[in-house]
Amino acid sequence: PELAVDSIPAREYTVRAGDTLSKIAREQGVAPDQIGGVGEDPNLIFPGAILTLPPEQPAPVSERIHNIMKPRN
Repeated sequence: PELAVDSIPAREYTVRAGDTLSKIAREQGVAPDQIGGVGEDPNLIFPGAILTLPPEQPAPVSERIHNIMKPRN
């Protein structure tokens, strides 16, 4: 059965020195506007701040790996 997106918890990221919003977004595989916890000015983030990232999505069915076994004779 597929998991409902609502049941997958959001992730948290703690800002480190040298981080930028675009760098965090790129490394985490999300768009900058999907990151929560950013103040009015997205150019001002501070080390130690905790940002909220969207939950990781499960791989689409087409990308899942399945082991195919040879039938027994």
